[in-house]
Amino acid sequence: MFTLLPVEGGLLSRKRKQINLLNAILKKINHYQVSNPERLPYYFNKLVSFHKKSIEKGEASPPIKSWFTTHPLFKIQKQIEQIVNNHTLRLEIIELSQQMNLLDIYKRYEGKDSFRSLIQADLRTVNSKYKAVSLGGGNNPLVKVTLSNDHHFVIRFLRLNSHEDANALSPKTARERLVGMKQISQPYLLQRIEDDYQEVTYLECSEYHEHGSLETLFQELHQQKNKKDKTPVDLNPLVLLYAQQFLEFFVALNQQNVWYTDLKPSNILLRGDGGIILSDIKGLVISSEKRVLSSRTSTTPAYYQSSVYRDKEINLERLQRQTLATTLYELACHKLPTPQITTHPHWKNKYDFEQPCFETEEGQLIKTLILELNKRKSQPLSYFLNKLATFTADKEQHLEQLRETKCPPIELDDSHSFSI
Repeated sequence: MFTLLPVEGGLLSRKRKQINLLNAILKKINHYQVSNPERLPYYFNKLVSFHKKSIEKGEASPPIKSWFTTHPLFKIQKQIEQIVNNHTLRLEIIELSQQMNLLDIYKRYEGKDSFRSLIQADLRTVNSKYKAVSLGGGNNPLVKVTLSNDHHFVIRFLRLNSHEDANALSPKTARERLVGMKQISQPYLLQRIEDDYQEVTYLECSEYHEHGSLETLFQELHQQKNKKDKTPVDLNPLVLLYAQQFLEFFVALNQQNVWYTDLKPSNILLRGDGGIILSDIKGLVISSEKRVLSSRTSTTPAYYQSSVYRDKEINLERLQRQTLATTLYELACHKLPTPQITTHPHWKNKYDFEQPCFETEEGQLIKTLILELNKRKSQPLSYFLNKLATFTADKEQHLEQLRETKCPPIELDDSHSFSI
């Protein structure tokens, strides 16, 4: 949850004592976040007390001031409240699962239209106030369960390859490897239902994200943008913000020898602060190599080109970049590129960069990112992050220069002062 501060200052200095005190509290918070979240409010109060003794009394050393500037107490309090709430909800779900017959729900399952009604029927036997609402999900139906005003979760089936699951290579194992990564939500409950030695089925209860998907957000934004009575809105700065988030996500993921093969706006959920969360984990692939058998991947062909394939293998690095390029294009102009057959069965995506959204500075950068991400030998992901950082810094510097030009500093001239 929190990274500890590096130790600084002399052995008996105030700076070192304060850093050690803060680190001791942060260690406890990090520990109890996993082992017993109910203890977190106690250590948050310790943090508040430390804040009063150091910051509020004006006795904080620079590292302490800097830490509390980037970690305001009100934000930490919200984080802890959310963690405690999720912990309480998890306990409720575990108890609920023991009262419901989850295996029976699976046996009576007759397709996506029956899923919600089966869950609702079982919920009524436990508490008549519990509600189940379908959230769609196509062939893998998703149902939102409401236990109280602030306790909601979603329930769905998770189907995986039996061999991969048995050998700890499935997306489920990949997700377990990524505990603590903010873009990966861990389930409240995962119950094994059936294994026919080809496919293993789990029933999963996980967090409900009320802010919806990235796809829905941009659909609404593009609709607003296209209204004649509205002032045109430039969505490109927002597209670049998500480009940065996707790149950071891929970098963190690949460091764990995990790849994501099915990036698209509909597979991305949003946190309250605009951060991204993976909706569909089936695109997670564990591999220390850049190539794997294509049968191990979950993909959407509209988001990549045939150059990702070589015989029966797929290039994970190239696939990640091409899905990112197509996702950025879709966010920017609200449509997918046109696939064009080169030599059957090979295809390339044709991007239309003559659209108005690519005319601005940000639009030109998005175009550059798309073209470079699609190159056969592309730059490392860090290159694209640096490119975004440089663009942002240059933009801010230019705006600052404009402000200084428009508002020159007022110089005081003593010759015009009054004397009495």
